[in-house]
Amino acid sequence: MRVFVGGIFHETNVFSPIPTRLADYAIAGEPGVSDESLFGYSDILGAARAVGWSAVEGFFASAQPGGRTDAPTWRLLRSRLAESLRAAGHVDAVLLFCHGAQVAEGEDDCEGALLAEVRALVGEAVPIGMELDLHANVSDAMLAQATHLLACWEYPHIDFGARAARLVQLIGETRRGGPKPHLARRRLPLFANLPTRTGPGQALVQAMARLEAGAGLAAVSIAHGFALSDTPDAASMVWASGDHDAAEAAVDQLARHYVEAAVARDAEAPLQSVAASLDRVREALGPSGPVVLADRADNPGGGASGDSTFLLHALLEADIPNIGLALFWDPAAVDAAFAAGARSCLTLSLGGRHGPLSGPPLTREFQVLSVQEAASQRIFGHGAPQPLGRSVALRTGGLTIIVNSIRQQIMSREPFEVHGIDPAALSLIVAKSANHFEEAFRPIARRIVYCDAPGAASEDLSTFPFVRLSRPSWPLDPLPLALATDQG
Repeated sequence: MRVFVGGIFHETNVFSPIPTRLADYAIAGEPGVSDESLFGYSDILGAARAVGWSAVEGFFASAQPGGRTDAPTWRLLRSRLAESLRAAGHVDAVLLFCHGAQVAEGEDDCEGALLAEVRALVGEAVPIGMELDLHANVSDAMLAQATHLLACWEYPHIDFGARAARLVQLIGETRRGGPKPHLARRRLPLFANLPTRTGPGQALVQAMARLEAGAGLAAVSIAHGFALSDTPDAASMVWASGDHDAAEAAVDQLARHYVEAAVARDAEAPLQSVAASLDRVREALGPSGPVVLADRADNPGGGASGDSTFLLHALLEADIPNIGLALFWDPAAVDAAFAAGARSCLTLSLGGRHGPLSGPPLTREFQVLSVQEAASQRIFGHGAPQPLGRSVALRTGGLTIIVNSIRQQIMSREPFEVHGIDPAALSLIVAKSANHFEEAFRPIARRIVYCDAPGAASEDLSTFPFVRLSRPSWPLDPLPLALATDQG
């Protein structure tokens, strides 16, 4: 088997103040970009080679979540992937890694358009497999053009490698002449923030595993959707492939499980204001182990700027000692701290640089504890390092802030540790992330508290001026009666 591996990966938040341009994309093969640092893409390459296939390293580009990709960049990325596929010559299959919720200027369904172009290039006989992020918005065009379409199951997304291996297995079976599976699907008008390492999300993943291992099924997937893309296709989707009856029954069963899990998670972890979140933090503080407070609305992994100050101001007023916050994105503050040097003191205006949802700047004196020229973190603490650029540790009062020059959510303890800070010794860790921080920090946390301060990635969907989102969509609207009845 000779297979082409490529893709374009971007999660688009149309309400993000951060535009997405060509310079924001890391492109495989370019100077300073290793395949290993491009998760997903490297997982598929590894899975293909693990079964003895010859994997062509095709065009792949990935950018941090943000606003729409501008039209010229989108055209260029598409053309480069198409040129790369043509240059590969004969291939037995195509394997793509994409997010599933990418929007560009003039194109609402980037993945559907990309699949249609690839299909036109390789013809109907060549199988195409695509792996998606859990928060994809799966369109009918995507399902129609891909031979096999799989989403990862876990949140945090620790299973891209496992799902890549499953995709390679299915493509191999198809190429060897296996029967074309029936595809069953069900679009659900809801969005779920559903971590899967504990609670109802974990039970849902266990149910998916049991079903997929059963007779008559090739694969099952659930995409939790991404409302902030604001497209008509934005919604949750459950789909299964296999024998007709088995696939249809699996979709019905998984849809019920998913709605039950989403409603249960919403009840056990409701949105919390800054004040309510800090009350919960005070209740949980203790002599050993930190409380972790997630600043979810300012999560760069959802397209937010990472420089929101609403929680910063409240923390300083709360007078809680021994706090560490990461990651805060402010390249100008990093430059000023580097110029001043480690162990210096200077007055800075920190954050609040990207409009109303960034809040007012925090202006006060800071001590520069440490500076690092080239900081990085590994996703969930393993794999290839992801660059954070220049990084500084700033202290004011009882608060230490890790500030970096490359925007990224925190996903490991390394951003603290590189500055000589032991996260386990802190009383409170503030993570600018929605859920990907949990893999690294849950093992040391006394409790995790979820905060929904104002921000461009807020889970309070009522704060966004949606234009194209299909309605009703829960939790923006009441749960549709049929779904409410299904989940009891």
